[in-house]
Amino acid sequence: MELMSLLKENKNQISAASMQKVMRLPIDSIMPNPDQSRQVFDDSELWQLSYSIRTYGVMQPVIVRRLGPGVYELIAGERRLRASKLAGKKTIPAILFEASHDAVMVMNMVENTQRSNLNFIEEAKSYEHYLKRYGYTTAELAKKLGKNPYEIDNKVRILKLPADVIKKLAGHNLTEFHANSLLRLNDSGLQRELVDIIISRGFDVAQTDAYVDKLLSRRVRGPHGAQAVRDERIVPNTLEQLAGMLNQSGIASAVRSRDLKNCTQYTITVAKQEYTGQQTSIQ
Repeated sequence: MELMSLLKENKNQISAASMQKVMRLPIDSIMPNPDQSRQVFDDSELWQLSYSIRTYGVMQPVIVRRLGPGVYELIAGERRLRASKLAGKKTIPAILFEASHDAVMVMNMVENTQRSNLNFIEEAKSYEHYLKRYGYTTAELAKKLGKNPYEIDNKVRILKLPADVIKKLAGHNLTEFHANSLLRLNDSGLQRELVDIIISRGFDVAQTDAYVDKLLSRRVRGPHGAQAVRDERIVPNTLEQLAGMLNQSGIASAVRSRDLKNCTQYTITVAKQEYTGQQTSIQ
């Protein structure tokens, strides 16, 4: 597992960094991590932490790496850094950690997913960010983070939902399972309608799935109970059956098809009434 190898590779550095004298760095010299997974921070929690920092100071130093002379990038401690700013602090205790990009990425992801209760939307966006920015495949990213590729794919798939639906999922504390139920519809209009129903009626996941089942059942059945067309192969079969019935009743008919660029053109030819009953054939 690459996560373990990265941690072992940097074990000596981590130990050495933790034994270093804690530095006090100007808060303005610390740049945010561009790979920060968490985008939304609870204001009340930040204010509580800032009050504690004003009273007792920062008990645990943030971890940074040097980008250049007097410029640092935050590795761990986003909440402490933000709360210190709210508390009006100009400096913050920090430990300098020289690490590879992969090690920093893993530390950031682990801190956010395990310690800060990252919601599933933020987690999905974080995975998508790494996949796009660094060109990782799902398998490569899963290996780095010690996760199942299927889990990552399943999370990222949620981002296919319309942006306003995603916002409502996050804003109303709905679950990843609600999102997966919405994805079953594969229709943005229905997804928007259903997320409003879920919110207004307080549907749990089981109720949401049951409602989706009903919607899908109605779409499969036509208005008069007839099976709806879901596969284009049913078209030529149906036309051939119709032509066969006409021929059996004495009305000469035939079906022809023509392949066009983006579609197939079907033509059904039927003999005129005055020729019906005669030995008429249509080629």
